[in-house]
Amino acid sequence: MKRILQRLVPGPKKGILTSGHCRWEAAVLSREQVRDMDPEGYRLIITDSSIRIEATGEKGFHMAEQTLRQLRLLTEATCPCLEIEDEPALSIRGYMLDISRCKVPTMDHLFRIVDLLALFKYNQLQLYMEHTFAYRGHEAVWQDASPMTESDLGELKAYCAERHIELVPNQNAFGHMDRWLRHDDYYHLAECPHGFEHPQAGWKSNGSVLCPDKASLEFVGGLLDQLLPCFDSDWVHLGCDEPWELGQGRSESRVLEAGRHAIFHEYVTGLNRLLDKRGKRMMFWSDELREEPGRIKEFPESMVPVVWGYERDHPFDEECQVYGDADREFIIAPGDSSWNSHSARLDTAFPNIRRAALSASKHDAMGLLLTSWGDNGHQQVWPAQLGGLVMCSAAAWNPSSIDELDLADALSRFVFRDSTNALGQFWHDFGQLDTRVPVSISPLNSSFSYDALYAPDAKIHHALKSQPKDCLFPAFDWLGRCQKELARAKPSADDAKWVLDESLLAMDMALGGLRRAEAILKGEPPESALSDWPSVVDRFTEVWLRRNRPGGLEESRDALEGHARP
Repeated sequence: MKRILQRLVPGPKKGILTSGHCRWEAAVLSREQVRDMDPEGYRLIITDSSIRIEATGEKGFHMAEQTLRQLRLLTEATCPCLEIEDEPALSIRGYMLDISRCKVPTMDHLFRIVDLLALFKYNQLQLYMEHTFAYRGHEAVWQDASPMTESDLGELKAYCAERHIELVPNQNAFGHMDRWLRHDDYYHLAECPHGFEHPQAGWKSNGSVLCPDKASLEFVGGLLDQLLPCFDSDWVHLGCDEPWELGQGRSESRVLEAGRHAIFHEYVTGLNRLLDKRGKRMMFWSDELREEPGRIKEFPESMVPVVWGYERDHPFDEECQVYGDADREFIIAPGDSSWNSHSARLDTAFPNIRRAALSASKHDAMGLLLTSWGDNGHQQVWPAQLGGLVMCSAAAWNPSSIDELDLADALSRFVFRDSTNALGQFWHDFGQLDTRVPVSISPLNSSFSYDALYAPDAKIHHALKSQPKDCLFPAFDWLGRCQKELARAKPSADDAKWVLDESLLAMDMALGGLRRAEAILKGEPPESALSDWPSVVDRFTEVWLRRNRPGGLEESRDALEGHARP
């Protein structure tokens, strides 16, 4: 029982155990409204006969109630008497889920996500969209995507509000618009309508970036007029990241004359004026300012840059100090490192989130926005996204507590409801799989086992050519250990069967990648390692449809079949 305060997630700012125990059934719960406390702060006093919550209003009472929910999950009939005084370190504690790279969650799954976010004291949810809202008049773009509708967002907004979570619109409005620009009706809006050379992926047959001109601003304005009435938030995230081909097409002469930054600035401040007219405030990704973050002074103060970085050693301090020194508001966005992976990359996620939280605290950021991307078909299962969600909860509320976080215990007790602790331990250990492989195939944002399914034989051979033939044995051995943990798991959450099936699927997909790499290393036909792959693909389909809509499944499944087909 002495550790009960350390097992809470996020860890409270102050807490002590007092003498005695409280029987849950007999305790009398009372609320007392007080002054001079953070709106989300609270005091929780549990005696042998009572539970008292002190807070300034409903937000604080809500946060205290989440602590009580966790205490009930950690104890049975009785709880040790204790006192907690708590408040968040950061005012924004957001979670951003990619719903444009194939997976659009069902409403039931979205409600489950919101419940988890509430339990871990998040206060903001963003659904990253490119083409997955049912815009009227633009049916050709979203008709096969199973998009969110006005009704869906209305239900979700109300569900979030009941749990003191702000639903924030997130619609990319510059780059990552290829889902639009591939259609004839939007061809005229593209910077490079005939295609462009992507710096990482090579030639792309259609554009991904809107031409930074009046027509594009008018187009985005029309989208906003449909999207924004679905939200109550004063915030709007308009993306603007990775405008790869800016200056390579229709804006080339303007960029040559004025410079890339000037044209970027002109366009995104034009987007900001659209939001000003609608009484909203703009967030935008800051990567275009990465080389010269001091140029944030050229942008209206109402615009808030979101500083993103997803590697273990991303230099958040260097970027954020410039914003802090300029007295500019900003948000930091680490990642859960689940994308391009089956196991999640917790060995990357933990230091990345930790560095982000410490920089946010040091440089007075408004908050953290944890990103959970779905690159290349969103093939990771839902439990792979949970480790980062729990980690960032601890980091954003109380950065000093993150090093004390027992992730396996938190996942088991609060998410999976597994008294054996085995399922939480499985996902903790499975997330360390990459540390058992001596090399990588792709250097950034990707797991070895994932890349080994898709990379050309020659690329895999090149990565492994200097390694001994048994170099993958530690990874296979680690998977064997994880398999034993999974076999012991006895989750009791209402989606327990789903989670067990997802966990088995993720492990088999990782195993398939390792086997393909091993076959190439040994000079054997890679298809010999994937004789059972059709059954894995069928299970992938079944698992997908439990939490997600059918739109996007075919595209993701085709990638799984086409690049890893025996």
